[in-house]
Amino acid sequence: MLIHTRIQKIFEAYSLRLKRAIRGIDKRLDHATLHDFRVGFKKHRSFLRLLSVETGDPGKIEFPDKFRKMNRAIGDIYDEQLCGQRLLKSIGRKSSFPAGLHIKYKEVKKLILSPNHFEKMLEELNKDMPRKLSDRSIRVFFEGKRKQVGGITRKRNFTDKELHSIRKLLKDMVNISKLWRDQAIRSRYVFSGNRLKDAIAVSDALGELNDTSTALSIIRPSIIKDVPLKHQPDLIVARRKWLAEKRALKKTVVTILTNAQFFRAQAH
Repeated sequence: MLIHTRIQKIFEAYSLRLKRAIRGIDKRLDHATLHDFRVGFKKHRSFLRLLSVETGDPGKIEFPDKFRKMNRAIGDIYDEQLCGQRLLKSIGRKSSFPAGLHIKYKEVKKLILSPNHFEKMLEELNKDMPRKLSDRSIRVFFEGKRKQVGGITRKRNFTDKELHSIRKLLKDMVNISKLWRDQAIRSRYVFSGNRLKDAIAVSDALGELNDTSTALSIIRPSIIKDVPLKHQPDLIVARRKWLAEKRALKKTVVTILTNAQFFRAQAH
């Protein structure tokens, strides 16, 4: 069981990481800075979701709409930057696509929380913070997500949407397992050892699949059609290559998920 002071220290560490990332984004919107924010956001969110289980209300402690909107806007720019990097790698030279990112940068700047608003958000989250975190809540958290993943894999209907759902569920479990490992907290319910390694590997593969799907949605046929003719061949070649990569990735991921043992309950 974690006592309140330990919970508070973890909460403060995650909050500090986000605060630094926001400060960096306010100065520049380079890929590394956006990546730091997105990773920090997801880790903090996973911890809040776990804390919510302890309160008895799974959705009680969560980031407010304004902060989530900021995260989505940053995610859109991050995805387009990643798509540009992928395009450079695929065609071997710089492309003018995606265009118009500077306009989106201005829009994101408007959504960035001020230091005062960020502190107020943390104060509100703190009000609902549980005084303790029991091992029972960790069990409920992991068993619930394992059950959801198992339900999807048993149906064998591995659509992009379903695989994205598995990725989000698995990411929460991996984030908490890494936190428990790094904090030297013992629990028989989190992933550890080879199970954690396997979970991270599958999570990374699902992430790569998602990035490829996102790039394909950004450079879709309707967009290519409106690009100047001299740029269209490069985009068509890149898109064909990414479609082949996606098919191969999806086949690999589905095979792993169908046979994976790491998300099933451990024997005690």
